[in-house]
Amino acid sequence: MRKREDSIEIFENFKSGLELLMTRDNELFEHDIRKETIAGRLAMYFSNLFSKEWYIDIATDGADLLVWDRKGTIALALFISRDYISQKGKDKAREYHLIHRPTLTLAFSILEDKDYILIYRFEELFLDYIHIFPELDFEEKVLKRVMIEEEHNDPLLFTLSKRRRRKKTVKKEEPTAAIAAEAEPEYKAEEVQPVEETPTEPVAEEPAEDNE
Repeated sequence: MRKREDSIEIFENFKSGLELLMTRDNELFEHDIRKETIAGRLAMYFSNLFSKEWYIDIATDGADLLVWDRKGTIALALFISRDYISQKGKDKAREYHLIHRPTLTLAFSILEDKDYILIYRFEELFLDYIHIFPELDFEEKVLKRVMIEEEHNDPLLFTLSKRRRRKKTVKKEEPTAAIAAEAEPEYKAEEVQPVEETPTEPVAEEPAEDNE
């Protein structure tokens, strides 16, 4: 089947397993259970929902639950949380999706005092936030879609690429004679005009006094 059809079928199987978990094991969520316990119960339900060609493994290869053929083809990678998933957790799930290329990468949070289960669907270019309402026959509603930023603005992609950009060095060139001449203004020595002296009249000497 095409990827879109595969994704729809896998998501429906996921929803069915989640419905079984919430109806048959609802009492578990009244206790402080670990996500490994949740993953184990889901694995049991998934084994009856997915075809026999798929293996269901928990805590494998960095994901909380995998539906895969154990040869590299992954139908579903699942990440589980009892609270809102942190940015670090979302980065981890998206990094897994970009590296391993599952058909579908999902995370979900079962939140106290909420009438919905929060689902995160990771794609290459966007992240979907989905609400599933157990009391409304597990009706689903896409809350919002967040587009992934461009590659040069996304630090996660820098991490994945493992490439370091070389810093460009600009060679400083010596200014040419023409540029130097233009940059430095030319100062010319001013010609000092000789000062024309005004002739003075001779001063008459006073006659000496006769002391006789």
